[in-house]
Amino acid sequence: MARTVKLTLLLSYLFIILLLSPIFAAEKVTTASGLESGLMFNLVKLPSLAWKAQTGFDISYRFLISSGSIFQKDNTNQTFSAGLLLRADYFSFAPSALLADGNLYRGFHGYGLGLGAAMIYEPASLTIFNFPAALLADASIQIRVTEYTNTPLTGAQIGCTGSFGLRLSEVFKLGKRAFDVVVRLPYGYTVMAGASMISAGLSLGFELGKAASRDESAP
Repeated sequence: MARTVKLTLLLSYLFIILLLSPIFAAEKVTTASGLESGLMFNLVKLPSLAWKAQTGFDISYRFLISSGSIFQKDNTNQTFSAGLLLRADYFSFAPSALLADGNLYRGFHGYGLGLGAAMIYEPASLTIFNFPAALLADASIQIRVTEYTNTPLTGAQIGCTGSFGLRLSEVFKLGKRAFDVVVRLPYGYTVMAGASMISAGLSLGFELGKAASRDESAP
């Protein structure tokens, strides 16, 4: 298991490097930052024990450095962009229900810091409720520090996280600032203290600092 996890992490980092290497040579580079929060659902398994469910929440801050020029083609309404994603999380999960032998999976909370890649698909014709919309996808590797509820125990883990999402652009405006609304379906896999944890959920947040709207940037 450990060898498989290490190989997966290595291949993930190589993929991210290959994907993002042209960005820093591109002419058009933009940045965006966002804050999101959502409910999470975990399935946790210890060796020789059954899978058990835990519920919790996650609050994440994302910073994205992206470029569309590496995918942009002339005379097309389809726009792809790729970016380098920096992500910080706070997460908290409640204990599971009792197992058949009277044990449970202890609750925990902690922090995560990760690096990954993001993809954005933003065709000019895609609008929802009259707002320009974009489809989002990302994947990252995180180092997580966890404290277990009602114990002095702490631990460090490596997690593979990602999400699929939808962004509505410039839903709110405050002076010259525009806020985008983002809805995501996050997922992840973490190995922690001998346990395997599969996560999924639903999050809602906002993004600030993306490039100007199509109308403003059109020639």
